[in-house]
Amino acid sequence: MCGKNNVNRNNASQNNADFVFTGAENLIHQNVDWKSKKIGVLSNSSVKNNNNISTINLLIKNKFNLVKLFTPEHGLTAKNKDGKLVQHRTYKNIHVISLYNFKLKIPKRIFKNIDYLLVDLPNIGVRFYTYTWTLYDCLNVLNNASTKIIILDRPNLRTNNLKVMSWNFLNINHFSFLSRASIPIVHPFTLGELSIYFKNRNQLNIHLDVVKFKNRTRNKANETKNENWTKPSPALVNYNSCFLYPALCLFEATNISIARNSKYSFQWIGGPQLPCTKIIAVLNKHFKNQIDFQTKTILMSSENKRIKGIFMTPKNLFFDMMFFGCMLLKIIKDNYAQFKWQPYPTYANSKGKDHLSLLLGVKNMQLLFDLELKAFKTFLLNDKLVNKKNYTPIIPLY
Repeated sequence: MCGKNNVNRNNASQNNADFVFTGAENLIHQNVDWKSKKIGVLSNSSVKNNNNISTINLLIKNKFNLVKLFTPEHGLTAKNKDGKLVQHRTYKNIHVISLYNFKLKIPKRIFKNIDYLLVDLPNIGVRFYTYTWTLYDCLNVLNNASTKIIILDRPNLRTNNLKVMSWNFLNINHFSFLSRASIPIVHPFTLGELSIYFKNRNQLNIHLDVVKFKNRTRNKANETKNENWTKPSPALVNYNSCFLYPALCLFEATNISIARNSKYSFQWIGGPQLPCTKIIAVLNKHFKNQIDFQTKTILMSSENKRIKGIFMTPKNLFFDMMFFGCMLLKIIKDNYAQFKWQPYPTYANSKGKDHLSLLLGVKNMQLLFDLELKAFKTFLLNDKLVNKKNYTPIIPLY
């Protein structure tokens, strides 16, 4: 669990069902004989144990010989802004290498003389969340290498329920830093499960092992509470924002604000003179039982002005988030005169072109929003881009 827990970890056993024992904690209990080997760790400070200790510090405390640290987007602190270059640095005299700096071409040389690569990253179960693809690239770079890769597994922050899966399996022509392999956009899998799939899919000759977590069932959409939340990246301020993230992330390709850098991030959408009452009325016709919609004016410190928008609270944790996201975007586009498409520049995509298509994995997706609403909805459902639940190439470990 990424969140904080006030109960003393030292007084808990591995069989205590009140805790999620992460793969990192279970590794510590194994008393492995390779602690003195040269170890690299791919992680950031947001992944913690039940005593609120990060995995990196937990490994250091237990005398693992960490010689290099590797970080994904947002850096070691998980606080750097979305899509921004993160500089290399040191942490407790250990060299920290920002893998996001290499975009899609992580050089093999940075893993030279690393005997073990331990991986513990947040995973929110969304295909275009970039941490997954940093792991994917590392697995591919280490093909035929002697380095042993160990995934210190932890629950999917967004959902662990195997029924919660939606949207298309990626077309090979739409691979990017946001999507490198054919998995659903919203999925319930852990990084351990995904890493095994990536190995098998790409027929990689790698030494791969997964240290499982304990005490998390898959019979609920999610068991994480907002009060126990540690942000896996700057904009995911609580569980609600994590749940709504795959839908509201589509608005990055528009001029609509999603309240980044505020406590409402990825829970609110807005813009000058947005006709909230009219839009909410249309949304309630389609999603009244899934989402609560409220008009809310917030102060955006980045613009130093108050902006009217719509605040969303999920009611149903099992409904199709990608269908909702596309319908939400379509309804706002149709009812907001100031709506515009725009590029979304990042370090990995400097011109920010085709951002919506890269997110959704569908060529010229932007053009589909010109359909009439009923036809658009029919297309989403009948073209089977949404709710492809009957097929998964990924074998669950739990």
